Amino acid sequence: MAWFQKLTIQRKTKFTVMIGILIFILFFVWLMLSRGKKELEWSPSTVLEINSKDYYIFVNPKDAYSHIALNKSKLVSPESINQHACDCKIDGDKILVAYINSKLPNELVFKVIVPDNLPRRVVLETLSDKRIRNGAYPKIYISDEAYYVLSGVYLYKINKIDFQIEQIQMERNETPLITSDDRVFLRRGEFLTLLQKDSHDEKILKLDSTDRVSGWGIEGKTVLLNKGNTEELVSLKDETPVKLRTPSYGILNVIGNIGHLAIVQFYHKNGEVPICDPALGAYSFIDGIDYWYYRPYLYDVEQNKFYDIPDEIKKLYPNKDDALTGYCAPANLKQIEAELHQYLEK
Repeated sequence: MAWFQKLTIQRKTKFTVMIGILIFILFFVWLMLSRGKKELEWSPSTVLEINSKDYYIFVNPKDAYSHIALNKSKLVSPESINQHACDCKIDGDKILVAYINSKLPNELVFKVIVPDNLPRRVVLETLSDKRIRNGAYPKIYISDEAYYVLSGVYLYKINKIDFQIEQIQMERNETPLITSDDRVFLRRGEFLTLLQKDSHDEKILKLDSTDRVSGWGIEGKTVLLNKGNTEELVSLKDETPVKLRTPSYGILNVIGNIGHLAIVQFYHKNGEVPICDPALGAYSFIDGIDYWYYRPYLYDVEQNKFYDIPDEIKKLYPNKDDALTGYCAPANLKQIEAELHQYLEK
């Protein structure tokens, strides 16, 4: 009987090992097939932007990655930029520039450069030293009716037609959510709130005190929230959360929104780069992407999938200090290259 029990145990062990090997093979085949199905689709009017030390590169990924480079010093001439505090966007055939100049006292300036006409320049505010120390780096947003400039906890709305300025004070220095049809969502107390012209603001989503708004998922439908150690995609309709990839020793940050895609980056909690990261290692194997800290990636909100940055984009920013972001707006790069060539980086 002893030999029979031993034979039975050996058979069971072999069977278990064979089942385990079969499951691993099936998982590996599924993994390879799922990787092959991934095809990156850019949103309409996608503009990718690379912020380098001396210039901005704008890329149209839907036009064979055509691109132009704009010189920062030429964009703000005859002024100069205070401590790299500048942002630039393209809207159709217009170049938009928001910057803090180096004159004293410092001014927050917004400029629109158009073909065949003088640039239109407006001072949004004269900044105190305290405002600059607290963080006043400008960032531009575009809607159908207006331009927006975020600086610290202040959001400036500039009407596209008459250049009238409206100042909106935010409760925190975090990302405002602005739709193409000019709706603005901001934190008000414990809620993400839709601002209304009649001051009867609409409460949209309950927020925890530690939540930080990162950006849109799908404009007007889902929002990306930083929950401290995790990043979640939350539905504005039923508040259903979806957790995104998170490293073992850091967080995921959203650095750009382009339609159904978000540009994301993994950050270490202490600003360091660890020798290894178990979570990113596992995700790299599953997704077939070389995940690591301080590198940009694309996250498809609709498919809940991550993509590596295309090689055509990587070639344009070999310097690790260059920053990649993106937005959605019509951008006629060829017209700007032809008619506003004096602002190009030579």
